[in-house]
Order: sequence, then C-alpha cells, then structure tokens
Amino acid sequence: SKVGPNTQETAERFEVPRAENEDANIPLSLFSTQVGTVEADGSITSNSAEGHLTYGPYLTMLAGRYTITMKGTLLSGNLTDASRFDVYSNETQTFYAELSDLSQYLNGNSIEFTVPFTLMNNTGACEFRLYVNAEAKLRVTGASIRYVGEPQPDALYVYNFNGDETFDFFGFSGNEGGFRWTGANLSAVAVDALPDEGNYVCRVVLGTYLPTYCFEDGIYEVSVTLNDLPESETRIQLTPREREFTFPLDRAHLDNEESFAIVFRSRLWEMPSQDNTDPRRFGIPVERLLIVEDVEG
Repeated sequence: SKVGPNTQETAERFEVPRAENEDANIPLSLFSTQVGTVEADGSITSNSAEGHLTYGPYLTMLAGRYTITMKGTLLSGNLTDASRFDVYSNETQTFYAELSDLSQYLNGNSIEFTVPFTLMNNTGACEFRLYVNAEAKLRVTGASIRYVGEPQPDALYVYNFNGDETFDFFGFSGNEGGFRWTGANLSAVAVDALPDEGNYVCRVVLGTYLPTYCFEDGIYEVSVTLNDLPESETRIQLTPREREFTFPLDRAHLDNEESFAIVFRSRLWEMPSQDNTDPRRFGIPVERLLIVEDVEG
C-alpha cells in the first residue's frame, strides 16, 4: 500500500530548511509504505510483515549537512537486527547514512533516533527508509529534518560553480577510434595563496548528469595541472557513477605565488562502437571545488 499521493510534484512542495539549525516536520503523507497501514491520525503502523515501513519521499535537496529524526512507538513484539534505517538517493543510487538494529534506540516502547548525513552536491530523489522485521508491530509517528550547515565548513577555499560548467568529453568511433584530449568548459580556477604551513588537497564535486551520449562501463579521465605546468599533472580516472575526486596541491609547483590556477582537461578513455565517425559529446556538470587540509598526508 502507499501513503498519500507520493508524487515527485508533491514532494517538491515540501520545503527543506535552509537556515542553519532550522527544523521542519516532514508530513508522513509524503512517504510510501510496503508493509504498513495509515492510521486516522496519519501515523503509519506495520502489519507484522518484514519490509520497508517507510520509503520516499524523493526530495530534491541542496548540498549541505543535515540530520533526519524519526519517532515512533513499538506496539508489540520486538525489533531485531534485521531492522534498519538508511538515507538513500534513488537518483544517484547512493547510501548517505545507514543504521542497523533499531532496537538500540528504544526507550521503553518509544523509539527515536537522529541520523546525520552530508550531501556534497545537489541531490534528487532522496529517501528516508525504515525497514522493519516481521516480529515488530511498529508505528511511525513523526519525521523531521534539520539543515546543519555547509557541506564542509572547515574548507580553506570553496568555489561554487554557476551550474553551466562541465567537463566535456568527445568520443570518436569507427576507424578513428582512440581518444582525444579536450579543453573542458571549466578550463581554470584561480585560487588564493595557501597558508605558509600545512598540506592541502583539492576536492572537486561533480553533479548528476544526463549525458547526451555515454556508455555505462566507460572510463573517463580528467587531467589537472597547477599553473598549467606539465610536471604538476595529476590524472584521475572516473567511472560514470563517481561523484567527486581529490588531488594533491604540491607546493613545489606553486613557486610561492600569491595565487595559482588549477587547469582542467578531460578525455574519454575507452570508446563505444558506432556506425559513423561523428563525435559524440557529453558533459559532466561540476558543482563545487574545495581546498581542505590533508589530514592524512
């Protein structure tokens, strides 16, 4: 059974909070259920079957740190280690948080837990999924979400792109085959000087993309140079589902300059086969560039 209309349009009418530490109750009518019944007061009660008591509501959420809080009552039976909760995006097919064995969050017959999670980029079709074991008759009575702040507040430098920048890849097929380097639309980013001490890395956060031409088992490669110096080049290989990459900032290539440029190029490393030799172009959106201290370096 399903709870409420639960359409993408309905979910988008719910406004996820954007002020720091602001809470918002998520209407339970936005959730769907596999193994539950909707009560007159809107709560959702499991029907002694194993499965998702809640899933959905497929929210579109901006990058940031959040918490999700779920509240309920155990009416009878017991929760086992088969019970669990996760934050999942059906768009990216990625888990952003997971809890197992929900019995540890019981206080008498009441249950309440808060799960922190971080979205490094804008993410669609976000779900909050509570999976219950058959031995438990559990009622969900509330759900709320809180925006905590920016996704990485300790970053030395953050550059947010305007939504149009992409790494562009051109693939050739037929007899031409092979690959070619391309200059990405995102060609360079100027960065202020690093502090005098400490090791730093650069994180590039990619967006969700719907390429005009792509193949699922391909490998794509981005070349990064500092001030366009060949000796500073780092090459990063990506698969279509990867959402970010990291590369080191080597001071030896910065020459103590007050600022420096990060220059990107991209290429399609493996080619699909087509009946013609026309290039096929697609772009991976780039959402954010962050410079953070390398705590592992």
